[in-house]
Amino acid sequence: MGTGRLARDRLGNARRNFRHGPVSHGSKAEETGVGGRGGRLAARRITSSAGGSDGQLNPISFNIMNLIPIFGLGLAILAESVGAQGTLALTSASGYRPRITLDGVNAGTNIKVELLVAGATALTYASSQLAVEPFAVNLRGVNAGLFSQGLVVVAGVAPGTTADVTIRAWDSTSGSTYLTATTKDSTRFSYVLGGVGDPPSLPGLIVAPSRYNGLSLITSTPICLPEQSNLPEPGTWALSALGLGGLLLFRRF
Repeated sequence: MGTGRLARDRLGNARRNFRHGPVSHGSKAEETGVGGRGGRLAARRITSSAGGSDGQLNPISFNIMNLIPIFGLGLAILAESVGAQGTLALTSASGYRPRITLDGVNAGTNIKVELLVAGATALTYASSQLAVEPFAVNLRGVNAGLFSQGLVVVAGVAPGTTADVTIRAWDSTSGSTYLTATTKDSTRFSYVLGGVGDPPSLPGLIVAPSRYNGLSLITSTPICLPEQSNLPEPGTWALSALGLGGLLLFRRF
């Protein structure tokens, strides 16, 4: 008898034992409930718990069981996307405190400042969860020209990422937005976002010669050309004198 035939015979015997029970009533299979009446009862219990009385698997239960790992994967992706939020310290009132100036004077409340981060889906303040909108430079006295807005959450950009950051300012009396203003300035720099680890790490300063180094706004003044004079040019006077002299000389002769 070949090996393949022996394997087929053993498989057939196993199927008959499960359906009709083993030949010997004292077999170990009957005691353990694998075959015979015990096996059939166990099979009915298993199939009836997941399907109907006919022992067939309920399609609805089967679909739900298939969706469980998909649903778990979706939760994992959602958790990862929520966690992909770096942080940035939006303050210039630290380090060597570079200022925003307007015509050489420290800026006042008429100067608006805006933060942009490449790849960010949203910018919110960590303390209030409010969106980061253009804000006025409202510090006074020795802090004039500085801003201190606190910790900003950068949604959509992972912690520890080197982000492309732009800070721009404009005189709101020359335009309501940066694009429409005529008096404005901006700077762009690379910055490593905080929020790495648990607890999340704090971000570094934006203030540095290679990062934010202040802004200098210059009021643009129109160039006025001098008004044209009605006086004739010197060349006209010279030509007139030569003509008159020639006429007198001609009459003399």
